[in-house]
Amino acid sequence: MLNRLVAKEIPRRVDRGSWDGKLNRVGNDDSWVGKMNIGTPWQEVEFEFDTMSASTIIEIGNEELGSLFRHTESSSLSRTEQYVFQNSEGDTTCRIATDIMSVWGLPITKQSFALCKSSPTDLSGNPYTGVSGGLIGLAFPSISQLPSSHSPFLDVLSMENVMASPLFSFRISRDTIFPSTITLGGVNNAIIGSFYWTPVVTEGYWQVLFQAIRLDKQAILKDMHAIIDISTTAIIAPPSYVRKFYEMIDGARPLNEGLWLIRGDAKIELSFRLSNQDFPFSQESFILGVDQSGMCVGAIAESSLKEDVWIIGTSFLKNVVTAFDYENTRVGFTWFM
Repeated sequence: MLNRLVAKEIPRRVDRGSWDGKLNRVGNDDSWVGKMNIGTPWQEVEFEFDTMSASTIIEIGNEELGSLFRHTESSSLSRTEQYVFQNSEGDTTCRIATDIMSVWGLPITKQSFALCKSSPTDLSGNPYTGVSGGLIGLAFPSISQLPSSHSPFLDVLSMENVMASPLFSFRISRDTIFPSTITLGGVNNAIIGSFYWTPVVTEGYWQVLFQAIRLDKQAILKDMHAIIDISTTAIIAPPSYVRKFYEMIDGARPLNEGLWLIRGDAKIELSFRLSNQDFPFSQESFILGVDQSGMCVGAIAESSLKEDVWIIGTSFLKNVVTAFDYENTRVGFTWFM
């Protein structure tokens, strides 16, 4: 079993219409899990939150995963049509089901989800529910894999007037001293300062325009389309951009699988520019690990995807608080306090 690095706690209500819950870190900062209640009587189930999916999926056939949903014990569950997920490694047959859920104290009367004996997989062949048994997708409905007649999680929250504002936010902590949190319906009430907003350029994923990457205060890369993803650790980019970046760092060399090494004594000053603001990318967050020779693995890695797009993962998101405005289709950033 993967090690939970943050103690599990029931989230607390912040104010009317917004809820602030602690997240459990699973693995290498690429899975963020929280708990919700589902069914009648309530069952506490773990869900992984994913900003690159819009589907809600519950796996019922893997006993090794914690907090599985015992669907036969819920008197409020209704099952409808059979649905087939088309996966990279074969199809997965599920049932579309509907049940009540509790978003940290406030019930949702009708949430649809895929009820699967084994988890469907993403384009890379990874199971959607591989760490928790449940997935809640927080992207736009256009990329939901469920039939359009079944509304995604964010749409249901909006239709049932659960959220005070149609947005959610993440604060991904750099350590275990300060908790990582998700806030539905607003931003964490501990956040001080203004958000700087940038519009979503391609609706589906949370894809925005990064104006520049600055290395030692010099803009070395400009105008990159990037998807914000809390389920990715590294910064994934087209190979030509990655090579150009590391060519600017003395002693950097390729490792394997798209990763690069920099010297352990290298001092870099790195920032990402969004909405005309420079957000520092701390060296602590940039270093993913150290190899046997003392060289450090950098957080910017080469992509195997054909699209000319970046994926911005948690190595950078630890340095900011990120807000996703569902109604106005924009992403906001402010400094981590």
